[in-house]
Amino acid sequence: SGAHRASLKMGSGAVDPLNFVTVDELMFEIQKHTDSQMLPALLAQIRTKEIDLREFCKRVRMVLGADVLINTVRGLQQSQQSQRRNTSRSAPPCPAESNGS
Repeated sequence: SGAHRASLKMGSGAVDPLNFVTVDELMFEIQKHTDSQMLPALLAQIRTKEIDLREFCKRVRMVLGADVLINTVRGLQQSQQSQRRNTSRSAPPCPAESNGS
């Protein structure tokens, strides 16, 4: 079925592409913190937009525990911070153009 590219808005403020996370990124991160049998159903609900991110977080906290939610959010934030660092480093400064004189 391919990668799911639906984006979920995290945080607030100016629109920054790194404030968005795909359902796949969320799934990958949360699986590091729990192997609950309830997780696939919660992920399916957010993937099909049956619930929004706020409701997903509320259910994760109630069903899987606050520590799972906190650790998942921290992991996503760390991932985004490293993406920001990589993005700012990846564009080398433009060399001054030489006109051959």
